[in-house]
Amino acid sequence: MSLLKTTCIIDTYNHERFVCDAIESALTQTLPFDEILVIDDASTDKSRSILQERYGDHERVDLIFRSSNGGQLACIQSGVLASTGDICCFLDGEAGLSPRRGPQGHYNPRS
Repeated sequence: MSLLKTTCIIDTYNHERFVCDAIESALTQTLPFDEILVIDDASTDKSRSILQERYGDHERVDLIFRSSNGGQLACIQSGVLASTGDICCFLDGEAGLSPRRGPQGHYNPRS
């Protein structure tokens, strides 16, 4: 029996202040994701440079930069198409996960 592969898809647009927290929350899960995809929707702030500097060479984080802003659904579609996982978890770039993912595992760092 093979285990299912899990993917965390993080969509972001101009979340330079929060997106690293979202990624770190995905990286520190007690049940680690097999892959983490960060889809930047053509941010106009410093998100792209922050992401490239911090996660450009990270072995578990793949960065995808859209050339034009298409909205959250376009980001999710890009992430699903790029994903190799059997199960996808969706996370906004301004949110995060508590260490034990599951239906109760979502939090908002802005609260």
